[in-house]
Order: sequence, then C-alpha cells, then structure tokens
Amino acid sequence: MYEIEEYVKKGYCSKADFEKALQAHQSYIASIRSDQREAAAAEMPGFGYYEPLQLSATDDELFKQPPPNADCPLCSIPLPLFSENALARRYQSCCGQIICGGCMWPVEYPLYGSGAPVPCPSCNTLNSEDEKEIVKGLMKRADEKDVYAMTLLGTRFAEGSVVPKSMHRAIEIWEEAAGLGGILACNTLGNIYKPGSLNDIDDTGIDKDWKEACRYYAKAAKGNHDLARYNLGVLENNHGSKIKAMKHMLIGAASGHDDALTLVKQGLTDHRVTKEEYDNALRAYKESKKLMDNAQRDKPKAWMERMNMMKVLSGGRRGPGTAGELLKEGCKIEQARKKRGNRRR
Repeated sequence: MYEIEEYVKKGYCSKADFEKALQAHQSYIASIRSDQREAAAAEMPGFGYYEPLQLSATDDELFKQPPPNADCPLCSIPLPLFSENALARRYQSCCGQIICGGCMWPVEYPLYGSGAPVPCPSCNTLNSEDEKEIVKGLMKRADEKDVYAMTLLGTRFAEGSVVPKSMHRAIEIWEEAAGLGGILACNTLGNIYKPGSLNDIDDTGIDKDWKEACRYYAKAAKGNHDLARYNLGVLENNHGSKIKAMKHMLIGAASGHDDALTLVKQGLTDHRVTKEEYDNALRAYKESKKLMDNAQRDKPKAWMERMNMMKVLSGGRRGPGTAGELLKEGCKIEQARKKRGNRRR
C-alpha cells in the first residue's frame, strides 16, 4: 500500500481510487490471516505475505545523496566504486592509504611474480608480497584502530589465511570496525546476516536476520558504499517496498552504479520513476563516471577482464580472489602464453 500512496502523490491515481484499494486490501488480508499462517510467515521471511522492512527511523538520512568517494592521495581523482574489481583500489598497510588501481598499476604489475618487494607509491616503503608479512602489517594497523585494516584482517580470519580460521573472531573484528564507522565492515556484516546466502552453511553461529542485514547495509549505504546501497534496494524490493527500493536505485545510479541505473530504466517503464527523476539520475551517473574516469585505471580493469576470460576458455575456476592473488595468477597465465608463442616461432 506504501507504493499506492506514492502513486497518489505523483498523480498516477486519484485519492478515491486509493481509498477503495486500501479498503479492499484490508478486507483481503483479514480474510486470509490466521495464527498458523502468521507463525509460518515469521519463520520464513521473504515468502508468503509479510510486512515491508521497517527502516523508517533512518529514512530521512538514508535517502539523502551520500558524500562523494574520497580522492586517491596520488592522482587526486575520486576513488573507484566499491563494486569495482579487486584491482580498482589498493589498501597500503604501511601508511594506511587507499590508492586507486591506476596509480598502483605502473609500480605493482612489473614486479609481481618476481618475488621482489613492491614500493608503496605513497610512502616508498618496500612491501613484501609474502602473505605473512601482509597480515603482520594489517595487525599493526588494526591495533591502531584503522577500520580498513581491521576489515581486511577479519577477512583473513574468515578465510584462515596465515591466522587460524575463525568466523567468530572475524565477526568480532568486523563488528568493532563497523562500530568505529567502517563502511566496508558494515557491508560485510550485511552479507553475513542476510538469510538465503552461502553464509547459512558456515560456522558463524549467528542468527540470520533480514532487518539486521538491512541495518548494516543502511550504515554502509549512508557512507556511499554503492554495493550496499544496491543490496539494500534489492532487499526492500523483495519485501514489498518497491518505491523505497527505487529511491535506493536512484541514489545508487547517481553515484555511478551500473546495475542501479539499469533498474532505474526499468522503473521508468513501470511508471515507478518519473521522466524527470530518470533524467536527473542519468545526468548524475554520467557526472560521477566522468569524475572517476582515468585512462590509467582502465589498464588493470582490462587486464583483469582478459585474465578472467582466459580462465573461462581454459576451463579454470573464475573467482574474485584478492588483488595480489589475481595478479600472481595472471602473471603465470601470461608467462605460459608467451612460452607457447616462442615455441611456435
């Protein structure tokens, strides 16, 4: 019914039609409601009939356009979106800086696979590509309450990389980082709490909860985590709040998220978005893309797409991995390709 109220405001239907629809809706719900069905709906969120997710307490703040991404400290261009590939932004535990892939690529790529330490473009510290040294650097930064380092360290505990595998410890670290304002940790916790994902079979020991997932997604979205904003919109849509969902997609599109813009186009066709709203979102989308555009950043993106395609063609597993793992694996693939080319000559 929330959507019909919005349609009245936008002039898509009259107030009299809305009142008739409301009366019919209330009569229908009263006719099908029973204690047994209420219990079943509570046990199975996302199925049957259910009330929309209630985030109204934060709606005013949540539906404001978030601040733009911070600038890369080297090229002074806004950092890529969080939804970009693993090479788009790189965290440097030596100085705590987040550097865009375009600035890391000229320094990092030529040295990967050689075993030589990689100099940080920001502070010139030589960083080993050994995972033990990387984790040691993350632990040092985490002790200083660096939320980005804490989030990455939590991922190491979740994967059992160098440190003992422990989802309980990972969640503790992520929750502490989220409490300190870490939007990356908030998005991670949203993924953990969301029911119906692969996380249902892990050893987290936490109760899956739609509202808890949305609470963390909302915190991340307010900090301009574009993927959290998109996920929040999808969850709102699946729980019956289609107008709220479209509001999230409009904000996500304005931030430069491709999939959000696609859904906004669909909303224009479905009359959930006005032509003016769509035009404004498209204009903001193009502006965001222009601000983040950098020819140097296209190189790691194109390289990663080529490596993924080569994996698919060779029957290899295609997965996100860490940026370091992707570069190492990609270098091996390219070296093997060059050897085959030399033998043919």
